[in-house]
Amino acid sequence: MDLVREDQQYLWKPPSATAQLQNSRQFINNCSSLFACDKKFSEILPEVRKLCKQEGVKLPKIMTDLRVILTGYPEGPPLKDIIDLLGREEALHRFNQYK
Repeated sequence: MDLVREDQQYLWKPPSATAQLQNSRQFINNCSSLFACDKKFSEILPEVRKLCKQEGVKLPKIMTDLRVILTGYPEGPPLKDIIDLLGREEALHRFNQYK
């Protein structure tokens, strides 16, 4: 029953509308494009941190934006878990739809 709860619907269909995001579209796209590789999440995270430091953005804020793009919700499981559940291909598809 946990998989059919309202907050788990993102597993079956992309969010229909995205909430207001905290960062610029370009910055979000720069961060999400880092996931378009064969690296593990643990290897991508330092690159996201580096971009955040360069732009003066706090990491939790961009992680929230990326979570909203993937699920439609600002709160929920860690981004790594969401990407693992959706699969890299579906996550990239959702990121690309935001562009």
